[in-house]
Amino acid sequence: MRSLCGAAFIAASFGCVLVPASAVAQPITGCFVRVYDSNHLAKNPRQNIRRIQFQVLSEYDPVAYGIRVSLKNDRRLWDAGGGCEPEGSSLRCGLDDDSGRVRITPTKDGVRLDVIDHMSFIADKPDGDLDRKTFSDDAHRTFIMTRAKDSDCKQ
Repeated sequence: MRSLCGAAFIAASFGCVLVPASAVAQPITGCFVRVYDSNHLAKNPRQNIRRIQFQVLSEYDPVAYGIRVSLKNDRRLWDAGGGCEPEGSSLRCGLDDDSGRVRITPTKDGVRLDVIDHMSFIADKPDGDLDRKTFSDDAHRTFIMTRAKDSDCKQ
């Protein structure tokens, strides 16, 4: 199996699994990031996500959304994406390929991501196949991210 990275995604420098959402105007735009320091991770040893970002790519028509994470003890970038629909002031996102569902709610300084059932991410293996990681436990239920520069989401 090969990665689903396409030229549009590489050009966006975001990842492999971004997909279009509905063309409805969205209440949330931009890039949001949270990096967990070693003290936080030591106090929460079951948490494997050390960096998470949520990005709204409004330059695409229709708009695309993506979530990228970095994990403890893994240098690869893990990606998920899918369509989001407005739900009050929040976005309810269904991640592609049965990768779960999340809710994105605006906060004063950013967004709160709540995992509804689970969220799964993919990353390339050295041989070109794909690895998949799924998170559904309490250690990976809620993530508070602050607004960041768009360049912070294009790593």
